[in-house]
Amino acid sequence: MKQILLFAAAVLAVWGQEPVRYGVRVYIPPMDGLWSQARTAFRIIGVPMEVVWNRDAAEYELDGEATGRIGLRLPFVERGAGPEVVNLRLKKVSTGEVVLAKTFAAGKGKPGKRRAVEGFATELERRIREGGARRVIETTAVVTGVRFTSQPGSAELEVDGVYFGVTPTAELTRLKPGTHVIVVKKSGYQRWERTVELAAGETRLVNAELEKAAGGTSRISGLD
Repeated sequence: MKQILLFAAAVLAVWGQEPVRYGVRVYIPPMDGLWSQARTAFRIIGVPMEVVWNRDAAEYELDGEATGRIGLRLPFVERGAGPEVVNLRLKKVSTGEVVLAKTFAAGKGKPGKRRAVEGFATELERRIREGGARRVIETTAVVTGVRFTSQPGSAELEVDGVYFGVTPTAELTRLKPGTHVIVVKKSGYQRWERTVELAAGETRLVNAELEKAAGGTSRISGLD
């Protein structure tokens, strides 16, 4: 029972009454090394916020830390108990009001922390899209949902020459309808490159089946 409660406590959320507007500016501090992962996650997931370098120019701040215990005081969790977690909070710079807070069980090492910040970015993107960003997205019809996978996984993904992280990705909702060049690369495998046509509002899975390179080393090849 206690184990179930710990897992239930590992993900908690708070959402303010006023929705976060589309395109607002957000500042991401170092956060003990989470800064780089958070900025990458915001870009890969397509969070409709502008990340700025100067806190004074920001309307919101993403704050957080990775700790060895549940970072919130809960009546059924002893202090210092629980798995290693990542606490993330989106706050208004002007008032300090927390508009979104989530706690993720991350385990140990960078992969767990990366999944935590990607999970936060995914939730934030969804809430903005369904709330303050809804009218902008519907009137401009710029969103198409795409998920990228590969066999084998953990391959580098590029869309139109821009690095989008590694496969598998969370569903991306920042791509505009139209033609896009998808490149998937992994050491020891041939470069996979395709041109795909995306329609407005489409939900799509793009899967790259990588072929081993001759001699076991990677080489670059174009379209067949």
